[in-house]
Amino acid sequence: MAAIAQRSPLADPLKVSPWLYRLAVTQSLLYRRKQGRRRRLAENYARQLAPTGQPSRESEPLAWLLPWSAARWSGWP
Repeated sequence: MAAIAQRSPLADPLKVSPWLYRLAVTQSLLYRRKQGRRRRLAENYARQLAPTGQPSRESEPLAWLLPWSAARWSGWP
């Protein structure tokens, strides 16, 4: 598809092999770059959604029932 959509078509028919090789290398580098961006985006998104260890009151409505929150209440038995 990239060979058909190429903006600068081949001028010299004797140079088909190097032209196709360069086109293939360029397409593979573009593919790897795109995959790396997708991977980074997914990792950043997963990092943002990862639990921090202690849920906040906004994210966990029953956080006051959890054992770690009992330490905040110094007057509790």
